[in-house]
Amino acid sequence: MNRRNFNKKSLLGVLGLSASAPILAEAIKSPEKNVDHLLKLKGKDGLVLHLRDKQFATKNQDNKQYILTYDVLAGDVMTEEMIYDLIDNRGKKVQLFMKPVGDGQLQAVFNQRTHA
Repeated sequence: MNRRNFNKKSLLGVLGLSASAPILAEAIKSPEKNVDHLLKLKGKDGLVLHLRDKQFATKNQDNKQYILTYDVLAGDVMTEEMIYDLIDNRGKKVQLFMKPVGDGQLQAVFNQRTHA
């Protein structure tokens, strides 16, 4: 009979591969999860933004590019076309170029490849 002799190297190799699989699975996130932290944004000057609409930026529905439209929930903050320094749900700083598209709305084009 052919029996395989397991030694320390082969056992550690098998354990090493099985231990790294969950790490790799966590590293490869779906693009939807990459945008979820942008649902609610806060600015330093009291600006509060809530995500209203998320559309694909391209016709072929590239799942790493979105057009995000936000409702502005702030008192007397002027919305203008500029780069906004914001803080996301996770507490991380985010810089987004946004432009006003309606009364109390800002729109940003989010590209996961450049915001990685």
